[in-house]
Amino acid sequence: MNTRMKDIAKEANVSVATVSRVIHKNGYVSESTKNKILEIIKRENYSLDLLAQSLRKRVSNTIGFIMTQIYPDPFQSMISMFLERESKRKGYRLLISNTLGNEIEEKYAVDLFIRYRVDGIIFGYLNDKKNIMQLQNYGIPFVLIERMRELDNVNAVVFDYYKAIQISMDHLISKDVKSIGLIGARLGDDVENQIFQSYKDSLDRFDIPFDDDIVHLDWMNVKAGYDGINKFASLKKVPDACIVINDIAALGALQALSNLGIKVPDEFMIISCDNTLSEFSTPPVTSISFKKEMIAKKAFDLVLEKIKKKNSKDKVITLEPFLLLRKSTRD
Repeated sequence: MNTRMKDIAKEANVSVATVSRVIHKNGYVSESTKNKILEIIKRENYSLDLLAQSLRKRVSNTIGFIMTQIYPDPFQSMISMFLERESKRKGYRLLISNTLGNEIEEKYAVDLFIRYRVDGIIFGYLNDKKNIMQLQNYGIPFVLIERMRELDNVNAVVFDYYKAIQISMDHLISKDVKSIGLIGARLGDDVENQIFQSYKDSLDRFDIPFDDDIVHLDWMNVKAGYDGINKFASLKKVPDACIVINDIAALGALQALSNLGIKVPDEFMIISCDNTLSEFSTPPVTSISFKKEMIAKKAFDLVLEKIKKKNSKDKVITLEPFLLLRKSTRD
């Protein structure tokens, strides 16, 4: 039979409220009484029934995090690490579900978190907007990271990719680069469209004509970077540099350049845009970064505010990019 709090109270000859104060470290209990209670707890191997407690209090002190992948792109796994650290600081547990970008898996994760009575959900990537409607119907707070998915009246932490591309283009132009390619993701989502528009606008700023031949849009993986460079190398006029939208694709780009015997940065320069693996490549890649720890903190603070104040105003926080100079661009 499982030991209950009232069993401990009876043996220690104290009230249940006194045992509760010792367990929750809340309120005064004399040192001798506290030691007596702790000794009984240890002997009986007592642990709190968190589920029962959450049902009574209507809170679980649990946040769900839905991410799209762990491998090979480390971006969201880094966010999850910082979210877990933040949740522990605030007295919460973090449950993580990896959907691998699959809508059915995302629906399953949302349903599961609802059954677990999580207090709120953070989306590292939202696949299906219908899941947001379900959470709204249940009154469960949520926060989106990176992508708004054309939704209004939501809490979100987004990144200023438009400015990120501007910074990248400005840096390359300052190195006397005349032709800059783009290896990016396929258009259609708000982030990809923003990146592509910033690239074109930056070309206009420097009176450089847009050339569709030096744009390669694909799924953002190693192969995309590899294929993009090979496409550029097949042209009569090869660009002097390119912006690659994430570090995974940048690794593929570096591999292709190495195979072609093109030296980085002497003959070709690269800037990437997420700073997850770029410092470990050969050469280390100049990268645009958004602070991962800040992303996690802002997202957690937003969901926590919504948990504690259901009627609080929705907020969209935009994080600023910054450039980290490394060896893939000339000094």
